[in-house]
Amino acid sequence: MSINFDDLLDKFFAYHVLRSDSQMTYKKIIHYFIKSHQKISPEQLTVDDVIKWRKSVLKQVKPVSWNTYARHLHALINFGIKQKLLKRSDNPFSKVQIKSDTKSIKYLNNYQIKQLEIFLRECHQRKKLKFIKPIWFFITIVKSFQYTGMRKKQLLNLKIQDIKLNEGIIYIDGIYNKNHKSHQIPISSKLKPYLEELLEQHRKLNSSSVDQLFNINCFKYQNIIVRKMSIYQIDAIFRYLSIEVNFKISPHRFRHTVATTILRNSNNIYMAQKILGHQSIRTTMQYIGHDIELLRNGIEMI
Repeated sequence: MSINFDDLLDKFFAYHVLRSDSQMTYKKIIHYFIKSHQKISPEQLTVDDVIKWRKSVLKQVKPVSWNTYARHLHALINFGIKQKLLKRSDNPFSKVQIKSDTKSIKYLNNYQIKQLEIFLRECHQRKKLKFIKPIWFFITIVKSFQYTGMRKKQLLNLKIQDIKLNEGIIYIDGIYNKNHKSHQIPISSKLKPYLEELLEQHRKLNSSSVDQLFNINCFKYQNIIVRKMSIYQIDAIFRYLSIEVNFKISPHRFRHTVATTILRNSNNIYMAQKILGHQSIRTTMQYIGHDIELLRNGIEMI
């Protein structure tokens, strides 16, 4: 009896050590595929079936999403072939990805950074601003993204013990990196006072060294058991912030800004790679192609 997609996925998960979010991505894609191919097994699937499904999918999603689906399904079928779980040698998801125009990388320009600084100063001075409270926490979380380029998941999973002020570093556990490798981010002198304040506030609450570092809930609802801060709460903070300053601000836009600023000011790709925690320098190099000012400086050298 031939194996079905769900069973093949279970064996794939048993063989590979994947993070929970990676497993969830595979599950969503496989179940999305099964919806329209319930009677087809991995062994029966043909290239024609895949091309037909691609045509249907592209009516609803962008090419980049299709490529993600195809890449994950290709990996699953490949696993079945190599482990001899499937009686086939061809992979119908080979060479079905399509070229798509790379989106321009969005980052904050100098004017936007200045406007943000003005707004944060107003928040700090508490000039009748109805905003995220406590205000000091809100400012700290914004500054942390601004001066580290961390991803949301990385920041949310920081523990108090991961901030090493004496050594001047922030430790990022590899579990929360796409490349599964730990790395360290130097603490900027501009960020250090905000982290010191955050740690002091935790000290007042007698927080444990393994408690979540950025958790607005424990500062809002003191002396009770509180839930962890979530990605949804961070998204809400930046959604409100974007409305207030009248332009888009997000943790990922800060990440792009950090990369672009380092490359523009130092032209040091290796430095940017290490700060952002990229495994491949090719990932870091994409910022060069999207920064017109960096390209302008290059053309002026000719």
